[in-house]
Amino acid sequence: MTAIAMSNPSNPNTATVAIPGEVKRESWDVFAFFASIILFVAFFAFEQDLRTSTYVDFVAETDVREEWTEGGNRSRQLGAFALAGFGMICLLLKSPRQLRLCDSLTIVAGVYVSYILASYWWSIDPDLTRRRLLVLAFFGIAVMGMAKRFSPQVIAEITMVMMTAYLLTGVATELSLGTFRPWSGEHRFAGTTHPNSQAGYMVILCLSAWCVSQRPGPFRALAIPIMVAGFMFLLLTRSRTSLAGFVLAFTVANTIASDKWKYFRVVFALSWLVVMGLILLLLAGFDPTQMGSELFNMGRRDTTTEEAGSLTGRLPLWELMWDYIDQSPWWGHGYAAFWTNEHFMEVANEIEWAPANSHSSYIECLLDLGIFGLIIMVIGLIVILFRLALRCANKMDPACTFAFAIFLYALTFSVTEASLLSPSMITFLLACSVASQLIFQPKVVKIPVASH
Repeated sequence: MTAIAMSNPSNPNTATVAIPGEVKRESWDVFAFFASIILFVAFFAFEQDLRTSTYVDFVAETDVREEWTEGGNRSRQLGAFALAGFGMICLLLKSPRQLRLCDSLTIVAGVYVSYILASYWWSIDPDLTRRRLLVLAFFGIAVMGMAKRFSPQVIAEITMVMMTAYLLTGVATELSLGTFRPWSGEHRFAGTTHPNSQAGYMVILCLSAWCVSQRPGPFRALAIPIMVAGFMFLLLTRSRTSLAGFVLAFTVANTIASDKWKYFRVVFALSWLVVMGLILLLLAGFDPTQMGSELFNMGRRDTTTEEAGSLTGRLPLWELMWDYIDQSPWWGHGYAAFWTNEHFMEVANEIEWAPANSHSSYIECLLDLGIFGLIIMVIGLIVILFRLALRCANKMDPACTFAFAIFLYALTFSVTEASLLSPSMITFLLACSVASQLIFQPKVVKIPVASH
């Protein structure tokens, strides 16, 4: 705890000691447990499906997608309302944290949100944009409430508890449906969502568990075993992007936050072992190109070498998306308005598979908000990246390292997935971690003490 002594002009014989108010509520409490349950139920209703592992290519049926785009899904609506209600409760409760006003990040975020709201006026589907904006507002309320009520460390603990619950639920679901077959080359662990999303859950589980293991708390003894389990199931999702993103985020964040040279020596040693291993394999007569292809596919037999080279069909999709971007390059089609049923069918017929989005947050931003929107988003991402990196290096706090790591992972994950723009559990936890570090700060409690 850091205390700052200041002179008291009203009484020269006394001084004022400023103490960060957050120290009163740093530990896990009953409300944090309540928050974990509410968030688990809300997001389960919002984006989980017990039948996902039984779908062909883990994609929802056409009627479910049409219900989502046209009339909205009742379960998603209830989940969004639950999040908004929870956020309002957190905002109304007394908290030791306060909003940073006139901050650079707050200004950029305000400009970006204003631009998103303005896109309603040029949206190609105003009704779809209006519904998505309402959901985005509900998410914003929940994020602000979480970041205001809980300290960064408690947010990491809530994240670990939630992700562990989702992992256990996913395993139980696949076991009950008979779809849990890790020994099969075609199996990808999905649980209650798409394997790519499940991989994101496992990355966040590993990062949050590592954070929890670094400080005293009620879950410290369980954190490392949970992290190991999360990494094992990350491998079972066979998601290449998430695995690479986890390694990058974990290594870079911990290098910045700790003794840099120690980690550089470890990376150098591991790189040397890899090089020597490849030389031994060559001498033994193994074909490194064939082995490299199998490693890149992570044992997936549902992906050919040609598909892997095209990022499992993403390159043809991205090439097609540029034709739609050219229709409105500067302003876009309106927030979340591009993926109408007509566009779904056009894209599916052209590339011969049915994507739920453009599989890239940056391309998705161009489709929805155009070049202007992408510029604002990139500026915001750069501000967050540098602010978190500096804070991580100066404070060397596990919760700050967690926020920086999850942000690095999001940047990597967003190259091949479009989750950064749309409300989801991953973006929610990311936003909560960043907001608790950069947008909210502990209040200062002034206590007068006698001076001698």
